[in-house]
Amino acid sequence: MAALQRFPQAHCWVLPAYAPPRAAGELKENVSGFEQRLEMCQLAFGHLARVAVKDVESKLPRPSYTRKTVSFIKTHWLPSFARHELGLLMGLDQLVNLPRWYEVGDLLNEIDLVVVRRPLPNSEDADSDQVIADCFKRLSLPYEVLSDRCYRFGTDGRLFWIPETNVPAASSQLRQQLTQNRHDMLDGAVERYISTHKLYQ
Repeated sequence: MAALQRFPQAHCWVLPAYAPPRAAGELKENVSGFEQRLEMCQLAFGHLARVAVKDVESKLPRPSYTRKTVSFIKTHWLPSFARHELGLLMGLDQLVNLPRWYEVGDLLNEIDLVVVRRPLPNSEDADSDQVIADCFKRLSLPYEVLSDRCYRFGTDGRLFWIPETNVPAASSQLRQQLTQNRHDMLDGAVERYISTHKLYQ
């Protein structure tokens, strides 16, 4: 993973969402159960060095808001970690949605951002600098460019840009491919798990 290469001392936690929220706080309908999604994440990521799959969101109230998850981790699991020792890994497509997240101002006071390249729904060749600048403007946060791969926002926040990785597949695309009996974007072990448990049919 490019993000782990960028930060050679870092560890990455994969946190499957227990009860993902929709707009207005409604819950998304999950085709697969949390335990199944947890097992699929373990199959896909568990063999990677410095990567661990955690079930932390199953311990929290519904719906699963990132702000509450980060606060729980900092309070109960990593109380000694400073702000710049924790980063939220996300795609550029989710950065576009970040201003609409639950208690996003408080979230950004607690954690830095690590953003990887992802195609946007209406523009695969979007200018990443413009997307990042637009996000900060919508959040009404002052920001400055520290380098071509690092931004400072707010009082002490950092956004680290990882352009080397481009992950074109979204979960909705994967589910659509599965209904068409296509598996070209899936890890082999995950594909076998889905077939065995007859998921997404």
